[in-house]
Amino acid sequence: MEDSEVELLMPKFPMNFRKVTPPPVISSKTKPFYPVAKLTNEPSWKCGLIPLPRDYTDLMNLAANFVCCNSVTGESKTPALCLVCGLMVCSQSHCCETVMSGKKCGGCTTHARDCGADTGIFLRIRECIVVLHSKVTRGTFLPAPYLDEYGEADKGLKRGNPMYLDQEKYEELNRIWLRNEVPEKIARMFDPDILILMDWHSLLNYFACVY
Repeated sequence: MEDSEVELLMPKFPMNFRKVTPPPVISSKTKPFYPVAKLTNEPSWKCGLIPLPRDYTDLMNLAANFVCCNSVTGESKTPALCLVCGLMVCSQSHCCETVMSGKKCGGCTTHARDCGADTGIFLRIRECIVVLHSKVTRGTFLPAPYLDEYGEADKGLKRGNPMYLDQEKYEELNRIWLRNEVPEKIARMFDPDILILMDWHSLLNYFACVY
Protein backbone atom coordinates (compact mmCIF):
# COMPACT_ATOMS: atom_id res chain seq x y z
CA MET A 1 0.00 0.00 0.00
CA GLU A 2 1.37 3.42 -0.97
CA ASP A 3 2.01 6.09 1.63
CA SER A 4 -0.71 8.28 0.08
CA GLU A 5 -3.34 5.67 0.89
CA VAL A 6 -4.59 4.51 4.25
CA GLU A 7 -7.01 1.87 5.39
CA LEU A 8 -10.29 3.33 6.56
CA LEU A 9 -12.12 1.53 9.35
CA MET A 10 -15.84 2.03 9.79
CA PRO A 11 -16.14 5.01 12.18
CA LYS A 12 -18.17 4.89 15.37
CA PHE A 13 -20.19 7.69 13.87
CA PRO A 14 -22.69 7.28 12.10
CA MET A 15 -24.49 5.18 14.64
CA ASN A 16 -27.27 2.67 15.20
CA PHE A 17 -29.13 1.25 12.22
CA ARG A 18 -27.57 3.62 9.70
CA LYS A 19 -24.85 2.47 7.37
CA VAL A 20 -22.19 4.21 5.31
CA THR A 21 -20.02 2.07 3.08
CA PRO A 22 -16.83 3.92 2.11
CA PRO A 23 -14.29 2.14 -0.09
CA PRO A 24 -11.85 -0.07 1.87
CA VAL A 25 -8.84 1.96 0.75
CA ILE A 26 -9.00 5.69 0.12
CA SER A 27 -6.62 8.60 -0.08
CA SER A 28 -5.69 10.25 3.20
CA LYS A 29 -7.09 13.50 1.77
CA THR A 30 -10.61 12.09 1.55
CA LYS A 31 -11.28 11.45 5.21
CA PRO A 32 -15.01 11.81 5.93
CA PHE A 33 -15.98 14.99 7.76
CA TYR A 34 -18.61 14.72 10.52
CA PRO A 35 -18.87 18.27 11.94
CA VAL A 36 -21.49 17.56 14.64
CA ALA A 37 -20.30 14.11 15.75
CA LYS A 38 -19.46 15.31 19.27
CA LEU A 39 -23.08 16.23 19.90
CA THR A 40 -24.04 12.56 19.90
CA ASN A 41 -22.28 12.22 23.27
CA GLU A 42 -24.95 14.35 24.91
CA PRO A 43 -27.40 12.28 26.99
CA SER A 44 -30.39 14.13 25.53
CA TRP A 45 -29.81 12.55 22.11
CA LYS A 46 -31.28 9.08 21.72
CA CYS A 47 -31.87 8.05 18.12
CA GLY A 48 -33.12 9.22 14.75
CA LEU A 49 -31.65 12.13 12.86
CA ILE A 50 -28.37 13.55 14.08
CA PRO A 51 -28.39 16.20 16.83
CA LEU A 52 -27.86 19.79 15.69
CA PRO A 53 -26.40 22.79 17.53
CA ARG A 54 -28.92 25.26 18.90
CA ASP A 55 -27.33 28.31 17.24
CA TYR A 56 -27.21 28.26 13.45
CA THR A 57 -24.04 30.36 13.52
CA ASP A 58 -22.27 27.50 15.30
CA LEU A 59 -23.34 25.11 12.54
CA MET A 60 -22.04 27.46 9.86
CA ASN A 61 -18.71 27.78 11.66
CA LEU A 62 -18.39 24.00 11.83
CA ALA A 63 -19.23 23.68 8.14
CA ALA A 64 -16.54 26.23 7.28
CA ASN A 65 -13.92 23.57 8.04
CA PHE A 66 -15.20 21.31 5.26
CA VAL A 67 -12.74 20.70 2.42
CA CYS A 68 -13.87 18.92 -0.73
CA CYS A 69 -11.25 16.41 -1.85
CA ASN A 70 -12.51 16.50 -5.45
CA SER A 71 -12.28 20.24 -5.88
CA VAL A 72 -9.10 21.79 -7.25
CA THR A 73 -9.19 24.53 -4.62
CA GLY A 74 -10.71 22.33 -1.90
CA GLU A 75 -13.57 24.80 -1.50
CA SER A 76 -17.18 23.64 -1.49
CA LYS A 77 -19.55 26.43 -2.51
CA THR A 78 -22.66 24.52 -1.45
CA PRO A 79 -21.92 22.17 1.46
CA ALA A 80 -24.77 19.96 2.59
CA LEU A 81 -25.03 18.10 5.89
CA CYS A 82 -26.56 14.63 5.79
CA LEU A 83 -29.03 14.62 8.67
CA VAL A 84 -29.11 10.83 8.65
CA CYS A 85 -25.44 10.11 9.35
CA GLY A 86 -23.82 13.53 9.82
CA LEU A 87 -21.46 13.43 6.84
CA MET A 88 -20.74 16.69 5.04
CA VAL A 89 -21.00 16.40 1.26
CA CYS A 90 -20.97 18.68 -1.79
CA SER A 91 -24.28 19.76 -3.30
CA GLN A 92 -24.91 21.44 -6.65
CA SER A 93 -21.30 20.98 -7.68
CA HIS A 94 -19.62 19.34 -10.66
CA CYS A 95 -16.62 18.27 -8.59
CA CYS A 96 -18.47 15.38 -6.93
CA GLU A 97 -20.57 14.21 -9.86
CA THR A 98 -20.97 10.48 -10.47
CA VAL A 99 -23.08 8.50 -12.91
CA MET A 100 -25.95 6.42 -11.50
CA SER A 101 -28.78 4.86 -13.47
CA GLY A 102 -27.46 6.58 -16.57
CA LYS A 103 -27.70 10.06 -15.03
CA LYS A 104 -25.07 12.46 -13.75
CA CYS A 105 -25.69 12.73 -10.01
CA GLY A 106 -24.39 15.20 -7.48
CA GLY A 107 -22.87 14.53 -4.08
CA CYS A 108 -26.19 14.38 -2.21
CA THR A 109 -27.78 11.84 -4.52
CA THR A 110 -24.63 9.72 -4.55
CA HIS A 111 -24.37 9.74 -0.77
CA ALA A 112 -28.08 9.00 -0.33
CA ARG A 113 -27.62 5.72 -2.19
CA ASP A 114 -24.85 4.58 0.17
CA CYS A 115 -26.39 5.99 3.34
CA GLY A 116 -30.13 5.46 3.01
CA ALA A 117 -30.79 3.23 -0.02
CA ASP A 118 -31.53 6.24 -2.27
CA THR A 119 -33.43 8.09 0.47
CA GLY A 120 -31.79 11.10 2.07
CA ILE A 121 -32.37 14.22 4.15
CA PHE A 122 -29.83 17.03 3.76
CA LEU A 123 -29.42 20.48 5.24
CA ARG A 124 -27.84 22.90 2.81
CA ILE A 125 -25.85 25.09 5.15
CA ARG A 126 -25.46 28.28 3.13
CA GLU A 127 -29.08 28.35 1.95
CA CYS A 128 -30.66 27.19 5.22
CA ILE A 129 -33.00 24.73 3.51
CA VAL A 130 -33.65 21.01 3.83
CA VAL A 131 -33.57 18.77 0.76
CA LEU A 132 -35.48 15.47 0.75
CA HIS A 133 -34.27 12.83 -1.72
CA SER A 134 -36.06 9.68 -2.85
CA LYS A 135 -34.65 7.45 -5.57
CA VAL A 136 -32.53 9.30 -8.11
CA THR A 137 -35.03 11.68 -9.68
CA ARG A 138 -37.45 12.61 -6.87
CA GLY A 139 -37.07 15.29 -4.24
CA THR A 140 -38.44 18.41 -2.60
CA PHE A 141 -37.39 21.35 -0.45
CA LEU A 142 -38.45 22.09 3.12
CA PRO A 143 -37.69 25.05 5.40
CA ALA A 144 -34.79 24.37 7.75
CA PRO A 145 -35.76 23.74 11.41
CA TYR A 146 -34.07 27.00 12.40
CA LEU A 147 -36.18 30.07 13.16
CA ASP A 148 -35.45 33.68 14.08
CA GLU A 149 -36.93 35.59 17.01
CA TYR A 150 -40.12 36.17 14.99
CA GLY A 151 -40.64 32.46 14.42
CA GLU A 152 -39.77 32.65 10.73
CA ALA A 153 -37.31 30.67 8.64
CA ASP A 154 -34.75 32.52 6.53
CA LYS A 155 -34.46 30.63 3.25
CA GLY A 156 -31.32 31.78 1.52
CA LEU A 157 -30.12 33.64 4.63
CA LYS A 158 -31.35 36.89 3.13
CA ARG A 159 -32.42 38.67 6.32
CA GLY A 160 -29.39 37.75 8.38
CA ASN A 161 -31.23 37.48 11.71
CA PRO A 162 -29.85 35.13 14.37
CA MET A 163 -31.56 31.75 14.12
CA TYR A 164 -32.00 28.97 16.62
CA LEU A 165 -33.08 25.35 16.38
CA ASP A 166 -36.81 24.77 16.72
CA GLN A 167 -37.12 21.41 18.44
CA GLU A 168 -40.73 20.85 17.38
CA LYS A 169 -39.95 21.29 13.69
CA TYR A 170 -36.88 19.10 13.94
CA GLU A 171 -38.88 16.41 15.73
CA GLU A 172 -41.42 16.53 12.91
CA LEU A 173 -38.61 15.98 10.40
CA ASN A 174 -37.26 13.20 12.59
CA ARG A 175 -40.63 11.44 12.57
CA ILE A 176 -40.73 11.62 8.78
CA TRP A 177 -37.40 9.79 8.70
CA LEU A 178 -38.16 7.19 11.35
CA ARG A 179 -41.54 6.32 9.82
CA ASN A 180 -40.04 6.05 6.33
CA GLU A 181 -42.33 8.81 5.08
CA VAL A 182 -39.81 10.67 2.94
CA PRO A 183 -41.27 9.40 -0.38
CA GLU A 184 -44.79 10.20 0.85
CA LYS A 185 -43.76 13.71 1.92
CA ILE A 186 -42.23 14.34 -1.50
CA ALA A 187 -45.41 13.11 -3.20
CA ARG A 188 -47.62 15.39 -1.06
CA MET A 189 -45.51 18.41 -1.98
CA PHE A 190 -45.64 17.56 -5.68
CA ASP A 191 -45.23 20.70 -7.81
CA PRO A 192 -45.41 20.10 -11.59
CA ASP A 193 -43.47 23.26 -12.38
CA ILE A 194 -40.55 22.35 -10.15
CA LEU A 195 -40.64 18.70 -11.22
CA ILE A 196 -40.27 19.70 -14.88
CA LEU A 197 -37.47 22.21 -14.31
CA MET A 198 -35.56 20.43 -11.58
CA ASP A 199 -32.81 17.89 -12.03
CA TRP A 200 -33.06 16.38 -8.56
CA HIS A 201 -30.15 14.06 -9.19
CA SER A 202 -27.80 17.01 -9.68
CA LEU A 203 -29.68 20.06 -8.31
CA LEU A 204 -28.04 22.15 -11.02
CA ASN A 205 -31.24 24.07 -11.83
CA TYR A 206 -31.99 24.95 -8.21
CA PHE A 207 -31.71 28.72 -8.39
CA ALA A 208 -33.79 28.91 -11.57
CA CYS A 209 -36.69 27.19 -9.81
CA VAL A 210 -36.67 28.51 -6.28
CA TYR A 211 -35.20 32.00 -6.33
